[in-house]
Amino acid sequence: MKRNSDRVMLCVLAAMVVLALSALTFNRNVIRDAVDSEKQSAQSQADWEQMLGEEAVPDEEEEPYFDDDGQREISCWGDSMIEGDGADIAFIETPDGVKDISYYTAPYTLQEMTGIRTYNFGVGGAASDEISIRAGGLVLYTDRDVYINNKKATRVALVDGSGNRINMSDYYGYGGEDNDMPDAFYINGYLCTIKPIWNSDEVKLKLYKEPGTKGRQYAFIPRDSEVTPKAAADHSQDIMILEMGSNGGWQSDYDILIMQYLSIIQKHNCSKYIIVGDTDDPGTSLGDINQDVVNDDGSYIGTGETMWETALHDAFGDHFINMRVYMLENGLEDCGFTMTEQDWEDYERGIISSQLRSDWTHFNSYGYYAKGKGLYLKGVELGYWE
Repeated sequence: MKRNSDRVMLCVLAAMVVLALSALTFNRNVIRDAVDSEKQSAQSQADWEQMLGEEAVPDEEEEPYFDDDGQREISCWGDSMIEGDGADIAFIETPDGVKDISYYTAPYTLQEMTGIRTYNFGVGGAASDEISIRAGGLVLYTDRDVYINNKKATRVALVDGSGNRINMSDYYGYGGEDNDMPDAFYINGYLCTIKPIWNSDEVKLKLYKEPGTKGRQYAFIPRDSEVTPKAAADHSQDIMILEMGSNGGWQSDYDILIMQYLSIIQKHNCSKYIIVGDTDDPGTSLGDINQDVVNDDGSYIGTGETMWETALHDAFGDHFINMRVYMLENGLEDCGFTMTEQDWEDYERGIISSQLRSDWTHFNSYGYYAKGKGLYLKGVELGYWE
């Protein structure tokens, strides 16, 4: 019995030694893992800081543009009808002789007649909501917290005030104007570039890299940061010429279109602006499904107002120019043309002369010249220039 008891005691002692050694090994492993984890964390932080580079300093937004005499400049926001799609070779007779108006656009004509620097921010095919975004009216926000740098783009989604993701084919804010920073935006004071990602509702966001800048810079952009196009910020104090709706973007609801106009006007606290009526012939606009070729009583529109024109006129009063009617009554005379029999028939129907068009919707240089003159005269009426 004593021998068996000794064996049991030895087994117990051996088990205790094994447990003690195991506990010692476990504690050593825990300590080693903790040290390794701390080293790895420190290394990761160092790598992260090295990857980010130097923290960027927020940019100061440029002062709104004025000319040397303190005159507010003019910004024209819109689609291809502002951009000048269809402009071509053209000449008109003037008291001083033949004038070359080849490839004139309405903004260029307005600049020539006023002597005020006029910017062409028209983007062909742009819908009304896109124009409002480019002009700084409909505000966009970032949908997440992100670190961005000036070397490699970071993915992020841009959302509207309701959280809906916004996806545009491009974020070029300068339309017909040449610019070294076409996709530039201010976000939390940082100047950034935004580019679309093919077949995605996210965009590539990157800090703008100033020419000659060396090294990597980074910035933290929190969720819900406001995204402001640089063009809109730089020209926030300009006299504004606004034309939109021909390419849709407002669900053929006049109230939505009016609110999009107001978003631009109110965002910039702008008191000097002109709302330009659509120049598609009655019943042909892709943006307005409400209007027919004739009135409800079967009569032709002629020089009367369409429902669209009435809605904008009621909303903006004297700031609205019925450009279709102006072109009907003055366009041919502005360019020295004589009305043909077809022009008279079209006039009665409210249709602008084909002598002023390059296709069914766009003008040629004659049409854009007459349109620019109409804008000039409207500005004189409102006291914006002489």
